[in-house]
Amino acid sequence: LQGEELREAKEVLAYEVTKFVHGEDEARRAQETSRRAFRGEAGDLEALPTTFLEEERLREGIPAYELFALTGLAATKSEARRLISQGGGYLNGERLRAFDQLITLEHLQGGELLLRAGKKRYHRVVVR
Repeated sequence: LQGEELREAKEVLAYEVTKFVHGEDEARRAQETSRRAFRGEAGDLEALPTTFLEEERLREGIPAYELFALTGLAATKSEARRLISQGGGYLNGERLRAFDQLITLEHLQGGELLLRAGKKRYHRVVVR
């Protein structure tokens, strides 16, 4: 398998394993979230939980752990620090290397940020 066939096989495998472990509803939800986040299908990201943030907050920079707590991806700042330190925090598909990494305007993609906690919890941040 190569290219598109390999990607499709991985998607089927991920769905089946998630279904086996967490049930069919969770598997469908995870599959749909993954498609939205990684394929960038038009309008699909709008269905993700969203937080609106003033541009000024990113101009000054906001530590990653604060952003994860602010969006609810972590219940507390301490939980956010642990999540990111253990490799479970992602920004725009890239693993965050430090919990106190400053997130700035330079990280925006189309005026938005895509956060992920763990394997399947996503949150969209829209800057206005």
